[in-house]
Order: sequence, then structure tokens, then C-alpha cells
Amino acid sequence: MEDRKFKSAKCGAIQGETISPLLACVALHELESHAKKALACELFQYTKRKYGSKASCRAAEQSISVIVYADNFVVLHESKEILLKARIVVKEWLKTIGLELKVSKTKIAHTLNGERPGFNFLRFSIRHYPIRSSKKGYKLLIRLSQESIKQHKLTIKHKLKGLRGATQEIVIKELNLMVRG
Repeated sequence: MEDRKFKSAKCGAIQGETISPLLACVALHELESHAKKALACELFQYTKRKYGSKASCRAAEQSISVIVYADNFVVLHESKEILLKARIVVKEWLKTIGLELKVSKTKIAHTLNGERPGFNFLRFSIRHYPIRSSKKGYKLLIRLSQESIKQHKLTIKHKLKGLRGATQEIVIKELNLMVRG
């Protein structure tokens, strides 16, 4: 719509438009069910090795999760072997709908162990921290990522430079809008 007149588009929605996240969610809606179906056998075998005769197809299916937000998603499972297979399944499925994984953003990580445990998702850092006062021996903490904090500080810095010479009330009012969101 331009100047109150409808103009048809020759291709899809422009990246960054308000409808883009919704369209991405619609496109990725079937990702979790496809991954569970494609990995059903591997998931059941893994659950059977872990729990023995108590393993069930339902428990195996529930052991993997796909969390989607706009064009971002995370595949969660406790086994690195399953995640490596899931990456292949996801790549193939994305090709069928005309999308591909961005190699620079694709990462397989453990949330507790490893060189750099945890991962960043939607400006948050998700990681398990070892503690002694728990039966499990760890605690899940979800914090703002360092990149997100740096970006916010930079935005405040630029705003303060623009407000030089302004009254205290104006500075506080402008900063409150930025801090509170």
C-alpha cells in the first residue's frame, strides 16, 4: 500500500517488514514435528540405551525440542550424536522450503561442559553453572548476552552525547525510555 493505493508485489515480503517474523514462524512451524519423525528411530535407540526396558516411544519423542522464534531456532537434546544427525535433517528440510542454515550461526554446544559452554539465543546467554548445593550439581541461568549489554551501553552513550547541554529532567526522561524499553 502506497499513498493509500494498493500495489501488488512481484515477490515476497521485504526483509525487516513487520510481517517477516510471522512468515518465518509459519515457514518453520513443521520443523519440530519433521525432526521428531525423521529421528524417531535414533531417539528411541538412545532412550533405550539410557533407560533400558523403561524406554518408550513417547519419552524418546519428548527428549528432543525445537524452539522457534521468527527466523531463529534452537534444537535441544542431551546427546551430541543426536544433534549432529538433527543438523543434517534440518538442513535437508530447510532446502525443501528454499532456506538454508547460516554456517556462522550454526553451533553445537554443551550448556555445562566444554571449552565455551552454553549458547546465545535472542540476545540471551543460556548456560548451566556448576554448584554444590544441588542434587544435580548444576543450575541453569539465562542472562543477557555480553554482546547485547555492549550494544545497549553503546546506544546509551550515543544518546547521552546527543543530550549534552540538556536539562537533568530531559536527560532522565530520555534515559528512562531507553532503560525501561
